Amino acid sequence: MKMKKSKRVLVSLFSAALLAGAGSFVTNEVQQQHDPQAGKVQAASYINDYINSQQFGNPQITTYNSSFTNYFGYENGVGRPEGIVVHETANPNSTIDGEVSYMMNNWNSIGAYVHAFVDHSRIINIHPTDYAVWGAGPQANKRFIQIELVREHSTDNFARSINNDAYYVAYLLKQYGLYPSLADNTGSGTVWSHNAVSYWLGGTNHTDPVGYFSQWGYDMNQFYAMVEQKYGELTGNGGGGGTVAPSYDSPTSISDVSKRAVVHGNANNGVYYLVNNQFQPFGTSMDYDGQPYDVYQIAKTKNGVEMALIGSGGTPALWINAKNLEYTSADKVKDQTSFVGTAKMNPNVQTYYYINGGFTGADRFGNQNVKIQQRITTTDGKIYYLVQTNRDLRWVRNYDLSGITQDKITNHDTYNGTAWLSNGQTYYFNGSGFDAADDFGGENVTLQQRIQTQSGAMYYLVSTSHGDRWVQSNSLSNIVSDAIQSIDNFGGTGSIGSDTQTYYNVNGIMTKADIQGKTSDPITKVAKTSNGKTFYLFTRADGDWRWINADDVTLN
Repeated sequence: MKMKKSKRVLVSLFSAALLAGAGSFVTNEVQQQHDPQAGKVQAASYINDYINSQQFGNPQITTYNSSFTNYFGYENGVGRPEGIVVHETANPNSTIDGEVSYMMNNWNSIGAYVHAFVDHSRIINIHPTDYAVWGAGPQANKRFIQIELVREHSTDNFARSINNDAYYVAYLLKQYGLYPSLADNTGSGTVWSHNAVSYWLGGTNHTDPVGYFSQWGYDMNQFYAMVEQKYGELTGNGGGGGTVAPSYDSPTSISDVSKRAVVHGNANNGVYYLVNNQFQPFGTSMDYDGQPYDVYQIAKTKNGVEMALIGSGGTPALWINAKNLEYTSADKVKDQTSFVGTAKMNPNVQTYYYINGGFTGADRFGNQNVKIQQRITTTDGKIYYLVQTNRDLRWVRNYDLSGITQDKITNHDTYNGTAWLSNGQTYYFNGSGFDAADDFGGENVTLQQRIQTQSGAMYYLVSTSHGDRWVQSNSLSNIVSDAIQSIDNFGGTGSIGSDTQTYYNVNGIMTKADIQGKTSDPITKVAKTSNGKTFYLFTRADGDWRWINADDVTLN
């Protein structure tokens, strides 16, 4: 991937379309793509010999929290890449810290983001490799992990960077149960240069790292030989052509759960990744002994084993044999309260249903604005919010929401009128907030009360065929209120029959009072409302009494 400072403006103009999933972007660089087989050399190289003679170690992998918010899975699903694309930065004046900082702060404007950067001393991962990124055009983005190699200025540092890059490629191949095979010469494999992507897959026209490697008398075949060597050191095996794999157990069913457990690890191969529908070991459960984790899924395997997907903070980490787990007591609800507010749902978050006093995993989605209705705090300190999403109501963890804003009630008064209720969500009012009721509409309703919140949202209490419900103002149309337009003096008397609705004048609106029986009293005033109604004010010896709709009055 080219990241020269002098060309960053150019990159920003075309990389969004080129790297984020649009069709091919044609420039004169297309003619510069290299036939991967042209001038192919033997895998033996001075650089690889130098690496082995110096016995370079493998560096620690440093992980930064990702700034890339467009989380999306690979073509085969989350955690299922098909291989790795090798890039180089094309910037002879940059450092690994500068490259990392620039990409993390400017990815949205340049339309590019990779998983990691590597130089002569460090490997810095900046995005979870379970999720895809924008690095090599739409065809490669949905399939491969992407790694940038920082340019070096001495043979020793170049060799060290190759050592580190080959190690990280081999490390990732092992992690995801992939076997080394070079794609540059055939268009099929698990190790790709960006040049090979351009040549075989299209959707991009970059040629890295071919040109940079050639400056050091190096090529992709030699790099792949080092990847094979590193892979063999990590696994005790050589390359396998990318297709031959050991026989592993596989799941026959997977169900979502929401549990808590402590690991009691004592197995050398007790933790696994689920890759290509196979549980492939990568470490020892002893490394996790005594640690508490959330349990997200339970799988039953064809060999009759129960496996558990565990992690923390809402992020699944690994699979473990469930026999190595001790489940803790159920995390009971400590407090459940109404919470009217708004928030932004993060991308690809785990959602839940609240069933029989516990949370059961629902689906994963997100990246949308939501309205909050309730909050639950558990005895274990976990916080869940009930939110209205584009897939209906779901519970989500607090850390999966950003910008949580509570919308407090600022005014609650009576309001008389009529309106048309469209199909939509209705609510119950619990004294401090709103709880979801049912979803219906398509009828005329009578308005009784209204509530306004701090954000300006308006809710109305309406009489419907389903009983009284609260609805948001955007569910109502043709609102006509009993707002008073004029009041004039009137002389005379009037009578009403039994079971007559009476009204008060509250802030200029005719508001329902109570039901009264037969009476005949003096009338002192007449009022006209905005919806064309007429009301008479009945007066008694002790003062004004009630307003009565003219339709219910017989003038004497």
